[in-house]
Amino acid sequence: MNAGLALRAMRNFDAAKAEFQESIRSKPDYALVYGNLGILLDNLKDHDGAIAQYKRALALNPDDINTRYNLGVSYGETGDYIAAIREYREVKRLDPSRLDARQILVQR
Repeated sequence: MNAGLALRAMRNFDAAKAEFQESIRSKPDYALVYGNLGILLDNLKDHDGAIAQYKRALALNPDDINTRYNLGVSYGETGDYIAAIREYREVKRLDPSRLDARQILVQR
């Protein structure tokens, strides 16, 4: 997975995607890889693909606040504001001090 992160940082998105997918094949129960692939897909504006990866990550680790927040952002990018707000509310429930989720909820 570290290679995927490094490649993503270098903006070599195709190679990063391949590395994350290989990591998933070797460790299918590692939630963090799905979340990182979701971030990459968001960078590529594939928000539906990102949502699918975030959901896989959350199926393995439902209390991952960062992944849940990213899922909310992706829902917002697709125009599904109800789902986005649901995720932001869950982030706020899991971590009431999380300012970014509170600010977004106040704006809605």
